[in-house]
Amino acid sequence: MRWLFRLIGAFFSFVWRLFWIVVLLCVLAFGLLWYLNGDFQGALKQAERSVKIGQQSIDQ
Repeated sequence: MRWLFRLIGAFFSFVWRLFWIVVLLCVLAFGLLWYLNGDFQGALKQAERSVKIGQQSIDQ
């Protein structure tokens, strides 16, 4: 009977560890996407600025 408790304990330990690994990977993935999105927004603003400067030089 002791082996059953040991098996159940090992199973829950494995599931708990797996759960935290999945949570950590999700946090890292969302952090990376958030960083890339911010980086993308910055690049987009820079491109808009360049286009406006180009338009102003054409208008003059």
